[in-house]
Amino acid sequence: MPPSPERHETIRPVGKAVRFAAFEKLIHWVIAVAMLTLLATGLILWVPALSAHLPRPLINRIHIDTGITATIVMILSLIGPWGRTLRKDLHELMIAPVDQLNSWTGVIGDWLHRAAPSPESDRPERFNVGQRLFTAAMGALAILAVLTGFALRTPGRIPLSIQGGAEFTHELVFFIIFVLVIGHITKALMSLRRDQCTKGNPRQP
Repeated sequence: MPPSPERHETIRPVGKAVRFAAFEKLIHWVIAVAMLTLLATGLILWVPALSAHLPRPLINRIHIDTGITATIVMILSLIGPWGRTLRKDLHELMIAPVDQLNSWTGVIGDWLHRAAPSPESDRPERFNVGQRLFTAAMGALAILAVLTGFALRTPGRIPLSIQGGAEFTHELVFFIIFVLVIGHITKALMSLRRDQCTKGNPRQP
């Protein structure tokens, strides 16, 4: 009986995994800087003690222009061939792997503490539940901020009742985004510190 042919497994070289392309990182940091600028100028405009010592019209102008610029950049980054990677990321963020939807316990445990394999690829899933929820919340809040901000800038065309509601909603959105951004930055710094500690103290075989 002839010997069975040996099975040869393909060994893939292990290199540095690239999670995001340069364009994705660029848009991330542009939006991050814009968001921090909006939060800083919004806080100055909302707190009288801060706005009393600074040129309020200039701060207000920066706040408005930054919001308009960030909205345009986000829209332009998603359309056209250059936005293919961002649209793919958005699709991946909004659709969870099937094996992570078995139960609420599995969703919370798996997405918060580990990455599950993607059904479309052999690479680990890039986004956990915290990142998915953060993206969904920030997207909805950003749309609310833009709509209410537009309502506040057109006082003569919108009824006073709607404008009053827009002002309240705009301020509420500001506080929610402020808390989410602080939490996001804190989590990112903790993850960066953990990664640095892991690289500095590799496990011995």
